[in-house]
Order: sequence, then C-alpha cells, then structure tokens
Amino acid sequence: MKKHVLIFIFFFCTINVFANESFYWIELKDKKGTEFKIEEPEKFLSKKALERRKKYNISINEQDLPVSKLYIQEIEKLGFRIISQSKWLNAVCVITSNKENTKKLDALNFVNKVKYLGPKSPTFDKEKMVMDEFMDKIETYKPDSSDMDKNRFYGLSTNQIAMTKVNYLHQLGFTGEGVTIAVLDAGFYKVNELDAFKYLWNTGRIVDVWDFVENDSNVFDADMHGMNVLSCMSTYLPMIHIGSSYGAKYLLLRTENAANEYPIEEVWWINGAEYADS
Repeated sequence: MKKHVLIFIFFFCTINVFANESFYWIELKDKKGTEFKIEEPEKFLSKKALERRKKYNISINEQDLPVSKLYIQEIEKLGFRIISQSKWLNAVCVITSNKENTKKLDALNFVNKVKYLGPKSPTFDKEKMVMDEFMDKIETYKPDSSDMDKNRFYGLSTNQIAMTKVNYLHQLGFTGEGVTIAVLDAGFYKVNELDAFKYLWNTGRIVDVWDFVENDSNVFDADMHGMNVLSCMSTYLPMIHIGSSYGAKYLLLRTENAANEYPIEEVWWINGAEYADS
C-alpha cells in the first residue's frame, strides 16, 4: 500500500513540475521585416521543393516566406522561449511558466491572437516493449518450399497487397522509386535495430529523422505505431513481407506524444508538414 502511495505521489509531483510550463500559439498579422523575398525562393526552399511546385503549377507566395525575425526578437524580449514556427499559418509556438506574462503579447501591434495549447507534460520512453504479433512473425517466420512460387513473393503481406491491388502496380514498375514519403507519427520504436528495416538503411532510403516533441533526432525510443505503419509501406523481405512502397525514400517525423492529448500536437504536425515540404 505504501509503495503504491509513494508511486502516486511521485507521478503527481512529476506532472505538476511539467504543468508549471505551458505552450501558447501566437498568431501574427503579417510578415513585415522578413529577410527573404518571394523572387528568391531558392534561399528558403529546397531544389526538390521548387521542382515539385513547378511540376504541379503551385505558385510561391507570401505563405512560403519564413516568419519575420523582427517579430520573433520582440517576443523573445518579453521572456518567451520560442520552440517552433509556422510560415504557412504565420505563427510561433512559445513555452512559458508565467501565465500572466502572456497578457503582454496583446500589447504588440503585430500579434493577432494568442491561444493556450496545454501544459508541458511528460513523455514516457518505452525502453522495454512487447512487440505486437506482426513483428513476432517477422522475426520468426521461415519460408518453406511453397513460398518459392512467384505468387508467394509477398509472404505474410500477400492478403493486404492483394486487397489494394498494389501487386499490379509493382508489376508495372511503380514501387515508389523517386518519391519521398514523410511519415508523421507518434514514434518509430527500434526501426534503427529491427531486421525488417535493414533494407531501408542499407540502401539509403531513410533521408532524415526528427522528433518535434522532444526536439531531437531520436525517434526510435518512443511509440511503436509509426514503426508498424512504416513496415506496411517500406519493408522488402522477399517471401516474408513486402511493403507497398519499398522503392521510396522516407522521412521519419515524430509529431505526437502518445502519453496524452493536447492541442500542441497540432502544432507539431504543422511543423512536420512544413519541414517535409521545404
């Protein structure tokens, strides 16, 4: 009983420590003072992003311009720590432990709206997780002689591939080659260790990874949902499991904290989408 009480007290205190800091969304009125120009998109968009816009006839406009540095500096002078920016929505996300200080934002003539997004809450690293039934099969499955038949090339993924008719696309040469796919999810547990994803690493198909929740490059210690989703698309294990887009390249972006639900996750998703686009 005492042990349970102590655990509860520790958990409650941990929540309160994090709850002292909160996220706020600051919507800006314009982009005056930005150092970039629409006429020089190569300074804020990648070559591939520019090629994609040209291909699909997407014009470059003010939404593509980064947020004004002058506005950012003014907000920081008030004691706010900016954790992310959105050029498309012309806004910044800040974190502060002083709720009263947010009233000062209303006095800034370039601020349009301030919105509370929730407390900074803990995330739980899953150092020891029980892999689901699918991953257990991947690790232990051994093909028999019948799998050598060309119709068994897809192994355990035969049914899902057949349902979506992706096998016909593969026969026509559409495997995702030349396409970069951004996967925005809650985490990619052990994707850097599991045999099922060695093909991705060995062929250089993991372009980049980023954790917008923790603001670091380790997306492999959190939730396994992203790992499951990625496996459906990217695995290439003939006679065992074949993904629908095994020829594509991938960005693995963690934009969700599976430990709770707050509007701040919408900001992380926006960050991931803009990052993938530009």
